Amino acid sequence: ASLPLYSPSRKREILHFIIIGGGPTGVVLAAEIDELIHGHLVKLYPELSVYDVADRMLGNFGERLSEYTMERFRRRELRICMGRHIEGFEGGGMWVKEDGVVRFGVAVWCVGNKACGLVEDLDVRKSKGGIGRVLTDSYLRVLKPGKDREVVGGVYAPGMRLILMDIRYPLRLRWRSRRGSFLRDT
Repeated sequence: ASLPLYSPSRKREILHFIIIGGGPTGVVLAAEIDELIHGHLVKLYPELSVYDVADRMLGNFGERLSEYTMERFRRRELRICMGRHIEGFEGGGMWVKEDGVVRFGVAVWCVGNKACGLVEDLDVRKSKGGIGRVLTDSYLRVLKPGKDREVVGGVYAPGMRLILMDIRYPLRLRWRSRRGSFLRDT
């Protein structure tokens, strides 16, 4: 976005971070990106939006926590887009039933704990049975289909929709935090 060949409107698109999912993973990621924006990127005017089909964030955690979270995000000028149906992605744009095309630079899918069509349709390695989680290596890199450990270049799967190969201990917060730091630095 800092290259002089981009127009101001294109720069805003490139600096638009989108998070799809208002559950725990999406909310935590939004808070972390917001910290990055306010701590280091504020002069670049990045934008952060959270989209979810539900009418409120953290819907399974009670109305008080949901309202508190949404109000905190609004005060920090995060764009909260609840009740939105994501229909697809194409060419740096996300098709939203209610809003049309939304341009962005980075989109992160952080949706739910049950099978969703997007995960089912991905041509990546997935767990057998259950809810079909995406398989990753210990650096959260998504694995290609097949039996080897070849990764899909530049594709990571943070969140609760993954299973790590060869991890035989509980995924504690400290471990997740270290992997999150790796992704941030990547």
